[in-house]
Amino acid sequence: MHKKVKTLIFILVASALFILSVLHIRTWMSSARVDNFNIVVQDSLKHQFVNSTSIVKFIEVNNGKVLGKNKDSISLHEIEKKLKNSSYIDNCEVYYTITYNKLYASTVLNVIVDQKDPIVRIVSKKRDFYIDANKNVIPWSPKYTEKTPIITGNIDVNFIKNDLFDLCLFIQNDRFLKALIDQIDINSKKELILTPKVGDFDILFGAPKNFRRKFKYLKAFYRQVLANESWGKYKRINLKYEGQVICSY
Repeated sequence: MHKKVKTLIFILVASALFILSVLHIRTWMSSARVDNFNIVVQDSLKHQFVNSTSIVKFIEVNNGKVLGKNKDSISLHEIEKKLKNSSYIDNCEVYYTITYNKLYASTVLNVIVDQKDPIVRIVSKKRDFYIDANKNVIPWSPKYTEKTPIITGNIDVNFIKNDLFDLCLFIQNDRFLKALIDQIDINSKKELILTPKVGDFDILFGAPKNFRRKFKYLKAFYRQVLANESWGKYKRINLKYEGQVICSY
């Protein structure tokens, strides 16, 4: 047989095998069913608003049953969209990984989640909720309580988000203050009274303006005065007046 004819036959056969392989892979792909979940909560050591079980339940409540279904019948975009709209999830990524065997393609639905990061908890007679670093409201959960300062008293969400937010964020990002401040009470004049985690006294902070300077004075008082005296000696520390730390017995 002529060499050119042999080459042509070889090319035709190879092409046919390639096409059959592609069609076979496509059949595999179209038959792929979701066999398992792989849920990763990346900040699970820091927050515990959600876990693998609650995320799977959330997906199936909002998107229907997933396991055993053909992957092409499931919208990853819709799953990701609804997860991002969850009260506790800040961001997420949803994608498939597929493995093949002789009979069918096995698919794992991967869900990678970041939770919202609350900086303060607001407690009032009407509501109990958190506010995160992006000023989002996070519902309080009876299953898990985040360790943040608590705001009580005359609750005005607009005041907290606009006038008090930077102060709360400052406490969250300062190791000393985060370990110190347990509660922030807002009185009728919108002045702050801070309750420390250690010590039987309160801190009359006044208005939240100039809070960085006031916290500087407070830190100095703890390190220079309370470090050498009994913490039970004082009943109130007053930072309300500019440049002064007034102690009451």
